[in-house]
Amino acid sequence: MAEPVYHHPPEPDRFLRREADGLTVLFDRVSGETHILAPEAIALLDCLRDSPADARTALERLQAHYEMETADDLLEGIARQLEALYDLGLANKPPGRF
Repeated sequence: MAEPVYHHPPEPDRFLRREADGLTVLFDRVSGETHILAPEAIALLDCLRDSPADARTALERLQAHYEMETADDLLEGIARQLEALYDLGLANKPPGRF
């Protein structure tokens, strides 16, 4: 089974983004929901902005910008976080790529 692929934002201009006290607040203009995210979640969303990625590709992109070790448990954590962001409606799975 292929790894799920995710992309952010699901639609242009969907989210209003504000930062305060080390956290980022995303207001979803479609659902009306507000999400308060830690810097790690924002870094993950930001690495999906230019093109979709699965967990391994997201890890590689993050490693290019941050000092990180490559580890299977880190990859599993990123995969879980991507799915959580998808469940919140903050990332999507492009059609035909899941």
